[in-house]
Amino acid sequence: RIAARARELVDQGTPIEAACRIIILEDQLEEAQRINEQLRGRRSEQQPETTA
Repeated sequence: RIAARARELVDQGTPIEAACRIIILEDQLEEAQRINEQLRGRRSEQQPETTA
């Protein structure tokens, strides 16, 4: 997966160093989004439901 993404970026003209950095940042973003979703789920479980 990572090699295919790197190849895709390089084929588009991105220098290899930049492609590697992009992939690292994409992975970090994916991880942060997953953590945020987990935390949102916990928060919604802890908050009592309110009715208006």
